[in-house]
Amino acid sequence: MDSDFRNGIKLLSSKAVLKRFEAVRILQRKMMDGCWFSRLALEYALEHDPNSAIRNRISLVFKRSSFSSRENCWETHFAF
Repeated sequence: MDSDFRNGIKLLSSKAVLKRFEAVRILQRKMMDGCWFSRLALEYALEHDPNSAIRNRISLVFKRSSFSSRENCWETHFAF
């Protein structure tokens, strides 16, 4: 995995809200490049992040992209 993805995951687990916003930007960019792990991380954060601003930002990411969250349960087709 590349350093951008690792940095995004590290920032997503931060306690600071601004760092998590930066992580959403990084993971959105990686998701649009075809990294399915970043999409999985964004879906997890959408369901489990305690801050509603982060959840709203992630839902906007999915609405603005061609992907939708939980689209056809794509994660069941890949064996991790």
